[in-house]
Amino acid sequence: MSGSCIVAVVSSVCSPDPPSRCAPGLAWIALVAVGAAGVLVFWAFPALPFQDLPAHAGLIALRARLGTPGGFEARFFVMATRIGPYSLFHWLGAVFAAAMGPVGAVRALATLPVIVTPLALLFARRRLYGDAHPAVGHLGLVLSFGYMTVLGFASYLLGVALLLVGLTLWLELMASVDAREPAAWRREMAVVIVAPMILVTHGHAFLVFLVLAGVCAVAAGARVRRIVRLRPLCRGWRSRSTW
Repeated sequence: MSGSCIVAVVSSVCSPDPPSRCAPGLAWIALVAVGAAGVLVFWAFPALPFQDLPAHAGLIALRARLGTPGGFEARFFVMATRIGPYSLFHWLGAVFAAAMGPVGAVRALATLPVIVTPLALLFARRRLYGDAHPAVGHLGLVLSFGYMTVLGFASYLLGVALLLVGLTLWLELMASVDAREPAAWRREMAVVIVAPMILVTHGHAFLVFLVLAGVCAVAAGARVRRIVRLRPLCRGWRSRSTW
């Protein structure tokens, strides 16, 4: 998902004219059906269909071999993993590979953004406008299949989906800070929980989240109180610089 796609997502979620709040059940069924048909592209073909996916399958298989005690590679290499960008995908890849092998694991990883992106947009629309029309979910499906999908950047697409969730929580925090709500600390804790999840999914998505959070903090409202709330994100930036 490119920068222009992120702008399109934010514009659609923040549209001042939300669609009808009473979407018929058929529209939701259609959303699920279209999403299920969309993910078939990752499962219906014998070969992995997008650029980096075969390399990801090879990496998952190699990591499994390096982690096997007594294996040939283990005699010459030591796998010392650390928590950082891509950690979530490494862990999910290992879990999926144990159940369906490296190729199946990559298919499952590529499927995740197609599921999570529509859910992230629906979450944002519901929290910011009290509306969750299935049209927003269809937009998420459309944005799940773009240039980044062709390149096989599933980790980045999942990171962008989590970025949308984090940005939604951040906007809610900014509104609470402006209103001097006593419960603003709860919204801040939600951001503190989600921000590391963005970081361990994809480093660049975390950087984009930091930039957007900073812009939101200084764009309007009580700027000083908003900037103070950037403290946990600044700590995340310092932590990232050590990885």
